[in-house]
Amino acid sequence: MQFNQEEKILIIGQHLTSRTESIRDYLLPRAKQLFVIALGGAFIEDRQNYLFCYEGGRLKKQILFRHPLLKNIIRRELIIALTFYFYVYDILRVMIECRSRFALCIGISHFSGIISLLLKKTFICRKNIYYAIDYYAPVEKGNIFESFVLRISNFIDKLSVFHSDEVWDISCRVAEGRAEFGSIEKESYGYKNKIAPLGFSKNFFRSKNISQIDKYAIVFVGVIVKGQGLELLLETLPEIIEIMPGIKIKVIGDGPFLHEFRHMVAAGGMERFFVFFGFIEKEEELLEAVSSCALGISVWDRRINSLNFYYGDPGKTKLYTVCGLPVVVSRDTFYSQVIIRHKAGVAIGYDKDELLGALRTVLSDAGAYAVYKSNAMMVAKDHCDSEKILSEVLKQA
Repeated sequence: MQFNQEEKILIIGQHLTSRTESIRDYLLPRAKQLFVIALGGAFIEDRQNYLFCYEGGRLKKQILFRHPLLKNIIRRELIIALTFYFYVYDILRVMIECRSRFALCIGISHFSGIISLLLKKTFICRKNIYYAIDYYAPVEKGNIFESFVLRISNFIDKLSVFHSDEVWDISCRVAEGRAEFGSIEKESYGYKNKIAPLGFSKNFFRSKNISQIDKYAIVFVGVIVKGQGLELLLETLPEIIEIMPGIKIKVIGDGPFLHEFRHMVAAGGMERFFVFFGFIEKEEELLEAVSSCALGISVWDRRINSLNFYYGDPGKTKLYTVCGLPVVVSRDTFYSQVIIRHKAGVAIGYDKDELLGALRTVLSDAGAYAVYKSNAMMVAKDHCDSEKILSEVLKQA
């Protein structure tokens, strides 16, 4: 996909997830006018939608669309769709505000991808790119609502794949998921398909000296839903405390499982070992909190998680390495292969004994930990630099 520096470009994606920001940062010095519709996460309690208008690389206008009535919707699954209604409503307001056509629209994830396609079909943008950052496969323990959402998501993915001008997949495994569960063979769209792994802008990269970190702090960053490792950490915590009495688990994020999980922690009498930060909106504050820890946790229970971690390129795993942290990661993830190869962490199954062994391997010996930490930063520079990644997939004229 080529574009002219004099043309207007639109990005639509979730706010503060790194995908939207890394593409924005790459395009800022390369586009005369850049518009970003930044949508608040569906599972973030205090969600807000924004329009950012840039010209010549500088922010010229910022508009906030606030919806107070949605504040507590994250705990009401059956009406979560209202969030997407307000997404559409705010996007329409943006189109009225902009009063112009775009040369290119990049839609990040399913919802934004189909919106970019609709803008193309209505001639508001000339070309569109659908950036698929997940693929959702059936799960063993999914309920009716989850099955319905999965079907809708994969139907949207199918439409976007066949009708978009370009399709970016966050990993080569997305095509595997489409072929297995959606009956979409890559040969039918391969001519317009590119692999665009998750990357971070240079300002995200940092690494503290070992003397500056809490050497027994484990951090979790992300949307708080079931099956992403927090339950496994809590279940294993008594054994972890025996070998590391100073252990501290720092949880950064919000989501529908947070309230229930905090009750589980309290019921087990483990409150003193947990610190709950909530959703951290300020980038510097987030990076400071993560880089001050010793290790990141990035594991999934594939029985109740829809395997998007397998097909995608989970952001938390790369964020940890970008912040100089070794990672305990699910061995099924694509990035785990890099982690293992370069000894930047330990890959495990969703298992108490494996988790305990991984923590002992990385944290118990100071010399070994120093090697893991150094390797994590090296891996990040080689595999997480958005400038390098996007230069390959988004060529400009």
